[in-house]
Amino acid sequence: MKIHGLVVGWALLILSGGAGAAHDECIARIAANPWNNELNRYELIRRNTLHPEKDLAAFFPVHNLWVTERDGNGHATRGRIQVLSDNPANTIAVLSAANEWGKSLKDEDYLKAVEGGPYFQGEVRGLHHGMEYRLLVNGKQLLDPASTVYTQGTHLNSVFWDFDRPGAYRQWRAPVDTRGRYNVIAEAVLRELVRDWNGGPANAADTYKFIADSGVIGKLKEMGYNAVEFLPFNTSIDGDKWQLRYQVYGQYGPDLRDGTPDDFAYMVDKFHEAGVAVVMDAVVGHYPDKGNSGARAIGDIGLHQWKKGDGRSLYGDRRSPWDTRRFDYANQYVR
Repeated sequence: MKIHGLVVGWALLILSGGAGAAHDECIARIAANPWNNELNRYELIRRNTLHPEKDLAAFFPVHNLWVTERDGNGHATRGRIQVLSDNPANTIAVLSAANEWGKSLKDEDYLKAVEGGPYFQGEVRGLHHGMEYRLLVNGKQLLDPASTVYTQGTHLNSVFWDFDRPGAYRQWRAPVDTRGRYNVIAEAVLRELVRDWNGGPANAADTYKFIADSGVIGKLKEMGYNAVEFLPFNTSIDGDKWQLRYQVYGQYGPDLRDGTPDDFAYMVDKFHEAGVAVVMDAVVGHYPDKGNSGARAIGDIGLHQWKKGDGRSLYGDRRSPWDTRRFDYANQYVR
């Protein structure tokens, strides 16, 4: 048996103290590099605008879709959505099967501007677990930037995943504490990790469950790894090159092509049960504004299509070296 996709393994000593000084030294080296002005500028914005000292437990996203009604069995039947707009002249409606994807829109399907902030809010009728939807903005269908993205079928739609529904998977293992120990990290692409392991998953959508149950986690421990770092597992541009995993346009959920969010949570629990830490390679600095084709093309429906009142990009800043868009973290609402 062999494991594919292990890019590199290395020993990393993480101590409970001193991390801040090491980080500052790293930033100082970046700042002293005269040819890396773009990264220097971006890091300066990040350091001046993000506040890691805040209590994460108190965080609640203001851009969100939440349940307002459930039936007697606990299943969601109605909800409310709030989205960032920054253009009070916008007309925004929720499109779904409940209104025949816009063929039978009612007044309640339209969102209203929220007084005192650049947000729109409104009802979501017919809400249910797994419901697909899009937002209609001034006649143009767009993805909800704060949703996970459905990619199993032929269309890219936002999807509501009800983590509080009856029967939903509940994570029961606490994250592995990596402080004060040597961490030997296996860096891998999710699918490549088990492509040839015990026959591999029968379908791509079984990848998370297969990793959890196939014995590959035990093999990683046997090889001496006590942590695993996956290349980005959020929804990204398709293609065979590993670099495309960093072309992420669905930041708020694991890629549904490899399994459901419940499957992903189960997989993480199995790593933690074995004492193996899971490191998420997150892409929160930039996003693509082109790529894929046909019904999966993001050019017309992606994040870059959200505009401010003056016509400039709502979420985006300048282009990055990867021909993507930087997030405009200088905008407090985007943060």
